[in-house]
Amino acid sequence: MTLSYAKPKISVCLASANLEAGDNKLTNLGAEFVSPTVSAKDGMTEIAVWIDSGGRLIELIQVHFYKWRV
Repeated sequence: MTLSYAKPKISVCLASANLEAGDNKLTNLGAEFVSPTVSAKDGMTEIAVWIDSGGRLIELIQVHFYKWRV
């Protein structure tokens, strides 16, 4: 397997209890989001990615455990 370091990679993944509030706070602070918040299959997780002031990609994730099947 060949890895390419030319593409940006996620530097940090942070968990959030309220992704929408986190998105709003970061937007108000001037965060540059890579894309709108994305919901995974069946809405079990939501993910947002933004670029920090150093150019690193930061992922913010909210997991909805009540939607997961055990």
